[in-house]
Amino acid sequence: MYDSFYQVASETVHTSPRTLEDYIAIDEKENIKVMWGPRIERIDVQLIAAIDFMLRACQCLSEIFGKPQKEEINSLNRQKESLYLKYKEME
Repeated sequence: MYDSFYQVASETVHTSPRTLEDYIAIDEKENIKVMWGPRIERIDVQLIAAIDFMLRACQCLSEIFGKPQKEEINSLNRQKESLYLKYKEME
């Protein structure tokens, strides 16, 4: 699951090196500045992806151990969908 999430979260950087331009700035003296970490304007997508992977892990645990209960997972899934719809409205 970690490998899958890593692939989703970093796909653009590995498949399109030009996306790295979002993390590099050149000042008036032509010094290169590298901006580390996720870009704030894109954090919602990454959080929603992380929530989705967490819910998938919960579903696996539920099938094996009976915890968390399916109702709890369904409730969290509805909340995730609500967040996703709000994010899409903001675009």
